[in-house]
Amino acid sequence: MKLKQEQFDVALAKIQKNDKPQLCPVCQKGDWLISDTIFELRGFNQGSIVIGSDSKVYPVFVLACKECGYTRLFSAISLGLVDKKEQKGI
Repeated sequence: MKLKQEQFDVALAKIQKNDKPQLCPVCQKGDWLISDTIFELRGFNQGSIVIGSDSKVYPVFVLACKECGYTRLFSAISLGLVDKKEQKGI
């Protein structure tokens, strides 16, 4: 799901709620690639995609370090980008 600008701004504000720079824990740089898309994490099923049943899907917002590639995932529900009532499988 592609984010609208106001959704992106809300997510970024929640992640950066303090004034300290967010440094990468691996390389200690502070230059992040910030996704404008919400992605889904699904449970592992030996290479098969399971839809329905008891499968779980977690919507995530992604930040990746431009220097080393370390990737941080934030819950799109906790950031207020996805309404938990609308999310199936969590």
